[in-house]
Amino acid sequence: MATIYLVRHGQASFGAEDYDRLSQIGWQQGRVLGRALKCSQATAAKPLAVLAVRCGVIEKPWRLWARGFGDGLRTMQVASGFDEFDHVALIHRHRPQWKDHSVMARDLAASIAPAKNVSNGIFAAVQRWASGGFDHEYAESWPGFKTRILAALDEAVSCAAGKDLLVATSGGPSQ
Repeated sequence: MATIYLVRHGQASFGAEDYDRLSQIGWQQGRVLGRALKCSQATAAKPLAVLAVRCGVIEKPWRLWARGFGDGLRTMQVASGFDEFDHVALIHRHRPQWKDHSVMARDLAASIAPAKNVSNGIFAAVQRWASGGFDHEYAESWPGFKTRILAALDEAVSCAAGKDLLVATSGGPSQ
């Protein structure tokens, strides 16, 4: 029986201009995962016959995993169906004033727990998006997102043809 590994790409750079750039911890996580995959293959009762890797838009993890895994990790196949939802659009719909990055920075600086404030804001924004009451406001509705992810998973399973599969995604699709 095949196994599908859904793996988040690694910690992104919270608060950075380019959120999709992995943080230092994210880079470490990638290298550790590659080594862990290599170790699991060495001790597995049934080693991976093929390790096909599919990923959304973030390709950085592949290089890290390959470095940690060593020889034998197949070339990544990009599967856009696993791309993350537009979290920035969700936040801007929930808190329109945060379209101005300086306003968001000011609000967060005034907060006792900025990371918690952002986390709560993202949670509320996703709840709003998933409620179904505002589908017309988003380029991709919650039902559309779910349909896209499930179709990508079906395609990946079909392409894996019974072999183990590693799917690297961002936080949204892997949850």
